[in-house]
Amino acid sequence: MTLLLMDGFGGYGASADLDLRWTRAGTCTYGAATGVGGVGGVALGTSSSLTGPAFVSTLTSGGTMHAAFWMKVTDMPGGFLRFFQFWENAGGGDSNSPQVQVSNLGAIRVTACNSAATILATSADGVIVLNQEHHIEMSGRYSNTGEVKVWVDGDLIINFSGDSTFGTTPTSFIGFSFHTGSSFAMTISHPVVWDEVGADFVVTQLAEHFIEQLLTAADDSVQFTPLSSTNESNIDDVGFHDGDTSYNQSPTVGHIDLFTLADQVATPTTMFAVAVHTVARKTDVGGVTLRNRISLNGNVTEGSDKALATTYARYSDYFGKSPDGGGAWGNTDVNSLKAGYEYQA
Repeated sequence: MTLLLMDGFGGYGASADLDLRWTRAGTCTYGAATGVGGVGGVALGTSSSLTGPAFVSTLTSGGTMHAAFWMKVTDMPGGFLRFFQFWENAGGGDSNSPQVQVSNLGAIRVTACNSAATILATSADGVIVLNQEHHIEMSGRYSNTGEVKVWVDGDLIINFSGDSTFGTTPTSFIGFSFHTGSSFAMTISHPVVWDEVGADFVVTQLAEHFIEQLLTAADDSVQFTPLSSTNESNIDDVGFHDGDTSYNQSPTVGHIDLFTLADQVATPTTMFAVAVHTVARKTDVGGVTLRNRISLNGNVTEGSDKALATTYARYSDYFGKSPDGGGAWGNTDVNSLKAGYEYQA
């Protein structure tokens, strides 16, 4: 008998600072669940690095990569050192990847996607201030007629047009990372990375963004069998899932659980996207497929098919458009949203 076990929905992972992960074109890669700016972020000491989860973003000609995050430099470098870069396929790893760097004088510069790291543009000094939280955004189109832009606290301080590759044009990006160096330390929070290929992420500028984790609140419509109590009580784990201590199960293809969510702490000025995370495993040796789903005002959108393993893992989907009409999210839509999962096949 095939048995699908659901354990954990929303909060998952050893650190709440790395709780939003995007893996498809048009969506982003990961971010912090709590805090804003450096609060609740990840501290990188000198000569450290933080690598985001692997993803594949296949770029068409002229495709654009975006990144946005909060950064607080707590120890300035001795000269220009990288603090962010995408990894792309050409050249292997990060040897031919675009970089964003900061100097001891607080200037920002960007380099091309070639092994020589050709300098594309440099800002004025003083845009980065020691021990001050800054909102950083980067937009890069990598081709011989490309462009790279960098915003700091909403101000456009790098605006390069021209050859951004110098002979090494990436066709896909496979990841990203943050770096420090000798006498250079910083705190990173709320990083999101996305591209424009999928066209399912409505907003391309995040301004000052905040990633808020919303836990499940109560059963809405449920068909799985709970181990005990309500279905929602078995998947409301915070911090890290509890394995087989609590779960919902079903042997029936087509069964669906939907849950109401906790309200937002505050109403945002713009709602960019919603991420759904489900922790699940299977007990059958054959194939079992899960889909995450969201419902708003009776309109449903499902994520992609997820092939489950026999051990618990997180399966995520990212919705840049509302299921109610397919347009941008309304600022309070998430308060009426239902989220859950389906035993697809």
